[in-house]
Amino acid sequence: MKKSKNSSIPTLSFLPAALVPRTQGTALPSEAQACYTLGDQWLEDNRADEALRAYDHAIALQPGYVDAHLSRTNALLRLQRAAEALANCERTVAIAPTLGLAHYNHGAVLEGLGRAEEAERSYRLAAQYEPDSAYTHFALGYLLLHQNKRQDAMACMNRVLELEPQNAQALINRGQAYMEMQQDELAFADFNQALRINPHLAEPRAQVSILLRKHKRHKEALQQLQAAWRANSQMPGLLTDMMSVMTDMCEWNSLDEGLRRIDTAVAQAQPGVSPFKVLGLRDSPELQLQAARNEVVVSASGQLPIGPCSVRAGTPGKIRVGYYSADFRHHATSILMAQLFELHDHERFEWFAFDFGPLQEDAMRERVRKTFDHFIDVRGHSDRQVAKLSRELGIDIAVDLKGFTGDNRFGIFAFRCAPVQVSWLGYPGTTGADFMDYVIADKVVLPPELQPYFSEKAVYMPHSYQCNDAHRRIADRVFTRVEQGLPETGFVFCCFNNNYKILGSVTNLCW
Repeated sequence: MKKSKNSSIPTLSFLPAALVPRTQGTALPSEAQACYTLGDQWLEDNRADEALRAYDHAIALQPGYVDAHLSRTNALLRLQRAAEALANCERTVAIAPTLGLAHYNHGAVLEGLGRAEEAERSYRLAAQYEPDSAYTHFALGYLLLHQNKRQDAMACMNRVLELEPQNAQALINRGQAYMEMQQDELAFADFNQALRINPHLAEPRAQVSILLRKHKRHKEALQQLQAAWRANSQMPGLLTDMMSVMTDMCEWNSLDEGLRRIDTAVAQAQPGVSPFKVLGLRDSPELQLQAARNEVVVSASGQLPIGPCSVRAGTPGKIRVGYYSADFRHHATSILMAQLFELHDHERFEWFAFDFGPLQEDAMRERVRKTFDHFIDVRGHSDRQVAKLSRELGIDIAVDLKGFTGDNRFGIFAFRCAPVQVSWLGYPGTTGADFMDYVIADKVVLPPELQPYFSEKAVYMPHSYQCNDAHRRIADRVFTRVEQGLPETGFVFCCFNNNYKILGSVTNLCW
């Protein structure tokens, strides 16, 4: 997602500009407003160093000149001097404490520095002082959505759409919030409305494709992704999404070129190449490791560390183990693990579940919840907040059951939520992360000779890494060939995996 391109929204950029060398001998006007005007012109011409000099002179002539302070922040960011930009924002807020734009700028710089909680406070102040500012509500909603505060994010996008009904990006963001909350019809409606406003957008088509795949409408999903590709072939994730849908449909005859592009994208560390999808598309341990490492860079980017996380040395009591998942419900993960949870040793260990999945009250969720000493709903918490909570609770061993699968919260582990962090079950590949210490495996899913392609230390189970529930009943019904659409006679070759795990012999057809 990107912030709205509406021209009314202030632009604060951390990107370097093409700078013209400062002309130290250029005389500056003796009036503050003239200096400020000249500074804005230089900034527009990508002469950020000269613009900064003009703003500084304007402020020297008129210390309380708010507009000059606001523009000075932008010049400093263009010069990649973020710490000075933040200090300048703080001075601007002190000069104009009720000016919404001053708080907005402060929030934007904090957000760029990875200080999301502080940025949220600044954006909320900006919205308080300027309640009709669409760009402020948009920025706050965008931040909240990425902090997993979906209800609050949705309220912000609702306000943006009250003020700007044709804001397609606000519809896309609200649609994503609906989608993450499993409200698929409302998500469809928002994405489709965004496309009615601007049919050339790639992002809503990519989001619609996710929903279509969820409802087994693979052909339509592929059509949406192909249209998105035509609109913006550089959009992160489109390539692997298209390849993945093709394998869902067993459309193997046009994969060759796409697979070569994936190899190039991984080698060049292009964003949006899903490690999970690479696992199913490329039988290359080297490529899978590199794809995971690339993803880690994205997951951990802009996140401020929260200090060292050490073992509770000499602390008496039980060892505290936390499981982190979105799947404590009727889902394959819990179907496999339910009995294991029930067999946990509560004499020597204290068991925690950190649940960030959809609120799905069913029999499996109730069964699983009873097995834990503590079952904690962290759906409304940011990754950083979950990591801090884990530390406060003294979690000794954190077990990630998601890896790079859907609805994962890998950022929690990037913040180091426990002294020992383990990857297990949901993602059978390497995470490529130096902050994941172990992976639970077996010698089939991770042959010893492939350990160099895993960043984690392997903990081998004696038989299989995959636990299962011995209490699950085997159906006693005998199914007929006819009701399965099979011929009455003949040998039937079966594979009970998802289609994407099968690759046929591919040929190079025209892309």
